[in-house]
This record gives sequence, structure tokens and C-alpha cells, in this order.
Amino acid sequence: MFEAVAFPHAKSSEQQKSSPESARRAFFVAAFVFAGYYLTAKIGFAFALQPGSVSTLWMPNAILLAALLLVPKRSWWMIILAALPGHLAAELQSGVPATMVLSWFLSNTLQAVVGALCVDYFVKGPLRFDSFRGLAIFLLFAASFAPLVASCIDIAFIWMNGLGTGSYWEAWRVRFLSNALATITLVPVIITWADGGIAAMAKAPLRRWIEAALLIGGLLLAGGAAFTSSTQTAVSTPSLLYWPLPFLLWATVRFGPRGASTLLLIVMFLAIYGATHGQGPFVSQSSADNAISIQWFLIVTSIPLMSLAAVIAERKQVNEALSKSEARLARAEEFSVVMVTHVGLDGRWLKVPPQLCELVGYTEEELLSQTFKDLTHPDDFEADWSQCQRLINGEMKSFDMEKRYLHKNGNVIWVYLNCSVVEDDNGTPVQFLTYIREVTDRK
Repeated sequence: MFEAVAFPHAKSSEQQKSSPESARRAFFVAAFVFAGYYLTAKIGFAFALQPGSVSTLWMPNAILLAALLLVPKRSWWMIILAALPGHLAAELQSGVPATMVLSWFLSNTLQAVVGALCVDYFVKGPLRFDSFRGLAIFLLFAASFAPLVASCIDIAFIWMNGLGTGSYWEAWRVRFLSNALATITLVPVIITWADGGIAAMAKAPLRRWIEAALLIGGLLLAGGAAFTSSTQTAVSTPSLLYWPLPFLLWATVRFGPRGASTLLLIVMFLAIYGATHGQGPFVSQSSADNAISIQWFLIVTSIPLMSLAAVIAERKQVNEALSKSEARLARAEEFSVVMVTHVGLDGRWLKVPPQLCELVGYTEEELLSQTFKDLTHPDDFEADWSQCQRLINGEMKSFDMEKRYLHKNGNVIWVYLNCSVVEDDNGTPVQFLTYIREVTDRK
């Protein structure tokens, strides 16, 4: 259910070309930014811990960043322009001076643009959270570097406008974590659901809907108990804080990055809602300390789960690609005159096709109990084996040669072969892959 495109990515050269479709997409995303920026700004004000005005979660910057990642760079001006009225409408209502409102918009826009530029530069394509590399780039630049820079400028603007109170670095730390948390939890949800989420819901079988409903229901119950119980209950029963974890792991393993990010967002809202209403485990200190406790808890919970989801999804993609490749190879072996064999580094046959068995007169069981030396003409073995050693040592990627096999009845069979080495994930050779074709008639 959680697997699936409301906003197709637009990164390739062809997609970057102007077209009515891309213009409509940019306009739709711009409208989403206007509404989302305003609503999330109001939510950010509501999530300010009292006493004081410390916002635990500031999401407008994350909304703007996600929108920039969903459209080509030539449309970024439209997205930024759409965010401005939403920003003004939300901030001016709070009684903040206009110069401060415009300064905040500048720092918010800077954070989104810097994060989007870094991701665009290093990813070289659509940002995907089912890739560990893509996730790492996102976390390093969009969720860490960009908020760090923007928060420095943001707090400097506050002091320049004469609104600063208390410690500069304390205010910077709270705002940095607020923006980092919003980026980590909100952007993956928007990107993964925009990248096929709606279509996946429509195509999901009933059993997936049932599983998703049970998962969300269980998380709401566990999260409600953990984050909206009385402070006394939360302090006396610290294990409540871990109750949502099994449901988060369930979502991570079964529904991938989209499911994990969605449920992490639910947990975040439950935790902050409880804290702003004086409930749960995060209301025992000052408002600033409570905000930082929530932020670190959610950040430390989100990053490992998102990483685990990316690794599982990446491994699943590799296994699916390998299965398809093996199926194609099996069909090729069945119908082609080219025989594909797998040989261990010690020369022992690991996999032989029926055509080779027929060619040399041995059964599959007989060949698998031998090495290719037993089948090779004595005069050709040294040349063949020396080339195999060069493959193992990494001196070359593959080699071709003509050699002689000995039939079970003693007849000589000429073959042409191409041999390469298969490596594991660490680059260590594990076996030889050899393509063999008989050339006896030509010889």
C-alpha cells in the first residue's frame, strides 16, 4: 500500500525542456507550496513550547525544499514566489515587524535552495530514499549543512532587528534542530509519496490495506500511551517510550522508506502534541530543554530507521535484478549454442549447462565432481590457468582463448572461451564465469 506519481521528478535533459506538462506540474507544486507553507507555519507556532516561543518543529522550510526537489531548476523561481504570500500571511499575523518577516523569508529560502542545490549536484538525478547513497547525501547536505548555515543567518537577523534575547548559541541550537528535524521527517514523506505513492495505494491488494490499517492503528495506540499520558505515568513507566518501536520496525521492513517515513511523521506529531499540552516524557524541564530533548529523540530515532529502510530496499532491488538476470541467463543457456559455466577459484565446476555435458560426454554429476583441468588437454592447461591467476590478481578483467577439451571417449574437442571473474560486494573474487562455444568444425 505504501509502495508508488503525483509529482513526477524532472531531472534529465529531456525532462528539463519546456513543455505544457512540466509547466502544469510546476504550477500544481507552487499551489501546494503556498498552502503547505502557510499551514505548516501556523502548526509551527502551535508547537511552540510554553513559556516562551521555542518552536519544536518548523516545517515551512522542509515544504519549500521538497517542492524544489520535485521540479526542474528553471521552475524554482515560481516555487519561491508562491511561498512568499504564505510566509507573509502567517508571520504578519503574529505581530512581528515587517523587516524581521522578510529577513526570515530570506533565511528560509536560503536553506531550501542550498539544500536543493547540494542534492541536485551530488545525486545527479531524482532523489530516492530507497538508495543509501541518496539518503546519505540528503542527510548530510539538505538536513544538516543547509539548516546549519541558514540557522546562523536566521539568528543573526534576529539580533540585527533587535529581537534577540538570551544566548545566541542556545537560540541557534534550538532552531537548527527544529529545521533539521522537519527536513528529516517531512521531506522523505513528500518525496516518496509523490514518487508513486498514490498509484501504489490504488493498486494495493486488500491484504496490504488491512496490514497498513493494523500497523497505523497499533502505532496510534502505542504512541498515544507513550506521548500523551500524564507526566507522572511517563516518568514511572520509562518503557512507554519504546512502545512505538516495534511498529516503526514493522513499517520499515514491510513498507520500505515510504512506510517508515510516514509512521515516523506520525510519531513526531504525537510526541510534540503531547509536549505542547504538558503530557508525556518531555515536559519536566525548561521549554528550550524540552524542545531539544524531543528533537534529539526524534532525530536519533529517524536516521537509523530511514537508513535501515534504504538498505533493505536497495538489497531488494539488487535481488530482484539478480533474479531477472539469472532467469534471462537460464533462457539463453537453454536455447543458445554459447554455453555458460561457473567455475570455482580452485578450478572446480560449480554449474554446467546440459549442452556442455553433451559436448564432452559426461553427466552433470560427473563434471561437478571434477575440475576444468580434468577436462582440458594437458598441453593447454598451463596457458589457461596462468590467465585465470591474472584474473584473480586483478591484472585484467577477462580473457579469450581457444583450447582443447578431451571427450570422455578420448576425442579432442576445440572450444573458444571468454572468461571473467565474479566478485562479491567487497571486490573479492569468488568464482569464474566462462562463456564457451565449440569451434571443432572450423579447426
